[in-house]
Amino acid sequence: MIKHKIVNNIGIITLADKKNLNVLNQNFMDELNKRFDEFIENDLIKLIIIDSEGRAFSAGGDMRYLYYEILQKKISPKDFFNSEYELLKRYHNSKKPIISFISGIVMGGGIGITIDSDIRVVDETTNWSMPEARIGFIPDIGIGYYFSKMEKHIGLYYSLLGESIDGSDLTRLNLAEHFIENKYFKNAKEDLKKLNIENDSRYEIIKKSNEILNKYRSKLEKSKIEEKEEDLLKYFNKDSLEEIFDELDKDKNKNEFAKLTLLELNKRCPVSLQIIFLKYFAGKNWDREETINYDLKLIEYCYKTGNMIEGLRAFFIDKDNLPKWSPDNIYKVDKDEIKKILAF
Repeated sequence: MIKHKIVNNIGIITLADKKNLNVLNQNFMDELNKRFDEFIENDLIKLIIIDSEGRAFSAGGDMRYLYYEILQKKISPKDFFNSEYELLKRYHNSKKPIISFISGIVMGGGIGITIDSDIRVVDETTNWSMPEARIGFIPDIGIGYYFSKMEKHIGLYYSLLGESIDGSDLTRLNLAEHFIENKYFKNAKEDLKKLNIENDSRYEIIKKSNEILNKYRSKLEKSKIEEKEEDLLKYFNKDSLEEIFDELDKDKNKNEFAKLTLLELNKRCPVSLQIIFLKYFAGKNWDREETINYDLKLIEYCYKTGNMIEGLRAFFIDKDNLPKWSPDNIYKVDKDEIKKILAF
């Protein structure tokens, strides 16, 4: 599932379960933990590169594993998610620089693996999304730290809807450092392997790596965010989730964006949507590690409401795509209960 090798002073970890889109089950996470720790402890290694094989960097957590091995057995998912979060904290605090080459589908835990890399490289195939509200979850892995730094209309739209972001817009949003066409990935990695970094500081290694990657940088594609910025400002620059829904509902018969967006939001878990909205504002006061810690509390809350297991049942098990959310709309959600968890 995971390939690993050392070239000169560089440790390379490759997610290689391409048949299963590199989904993250417990065994996969354990192996990733092991390889990462080995590379951190190996004094020969000065730089870590993470890449993947296949059409997905990682499609995120293994939802069928979560459903059958944990939730169906009435086991709290806290330990499952905590093992992933502890790995993410180690990435965040890594004493060795990390470069991630992110191509294809990258969702959920796959984003978690890469988001704290010192250098994030994306391409024209990168399809980045956090669609957790569709299945009764929330965007976790500490990604709220980054959503809360975005302008309100952008951060709320992408965290609530879970719409995909391409490589060019990731770069514009400072969620990636380099946009490089996929056909140049191999050459860029080969040049990195030739670096003489044995006696370099962390800062010098990052500087040299950026200099190499800068040679391969491609022109950014047309921004999809800019294309709909007017609509995002009109409907998502609000101070309550109810205002967003009301404004979309008011315009649904005269604005195609409003009509389609309201249709999509009504498919999302109402509890998840209220958590995401409130967390955007509360998260402005958290650092990265605090965000991850709050995510664990909020994931456990999603589990206790029953919406997590219902979302997985509807979309991954029975596949009827008809979840029965509790409650069934955003106006019935107990926001005070959520605010207590957020200390907000």
